[in-house]
Amino acid sequence: MAKAKYKQQDESLRDESKREQTMSTLYSIGQMNQLGDALEMAGFSAEDVTKLKQYKGLGNMLLVLSGLAEIITKPVEKVVEEAKVYLRRLFEFTLGFTNGSGTTYATAGKVFQGYFSPDFEKWGIVFSGATRETKVTVDELVRDGKFSDFLGVTATELEKCRMLGSQFLAICRDYPNKLRGEGYANFFVLTKGDRTVAEDLSNVFVADVYVFGRGKLVAYLRGFRNDDVWLGGSRRRVFSPQQ
Repeated sequence: MAKAKYKQQDESLRDESKREQTMSTLYSIGQMNQLGDALEMAGFSAEDVTKLKQYKGLGNMLLVLSGLAEIITKPVEKVVEEAKVYLRRLFEFTLGFTNGSGTTYATAGKVFQGYFSPDFEKWGIVFSGATRETKVTVDELVRDGKFSDFLGVTATELEKCRMLGSQFLAICRDYPNKLRGEGYANFFVLTKGDRTVAEDLSNVFVADVYVFGRGKLVAYLRGFRNDDVWLGGSRRRVFSPQQ
């Protein structure tokens, strides 16, 4: 009986060894690394992924893999898509010192020869602020979304995007070549009176600038809570101060 028992254990160990060799063949180091990358992108911690990569228990491994089948079978591109990345960095540039002292709605309007919406005055957007030299980041919209999708939904997020009216005006006046052309939108987050973003976001607006034929600029002002969905395929641009 004892010999039969030991023989059965030996056969079991050999079977387990064969199964592990099969697993090693099916899930090469490269494949496991790809799995690890996908799990990290899906929100698993580095520690979780490391443990999973190093684990050799066949039964539990299969259980884990079956439970994560949906993630494992998705290409990396699909995982990235589901992360809902709306913006892609295009470039950065330096905006010089701005001093909008004495700037009126009439003088500001001269920058926008095509059209300058009266809503800028109606909603209290000012252009008189003075700023030091500032780095400006320019991102392009690569996924369909509303302002709240790609600009943020909290006061903290929007404060990072906010520009002074004088900066907005200076970019449109002095750096028109940085704007997206061909009649597609360029977005700037502004606030009433250049004040800090309110917790309820009630003072937040988005300047919407277009460049049409012969370089004529058109500027509209939209409420942040505007529900329009902007198409990512048009590669609209978002201008923000570098954080």
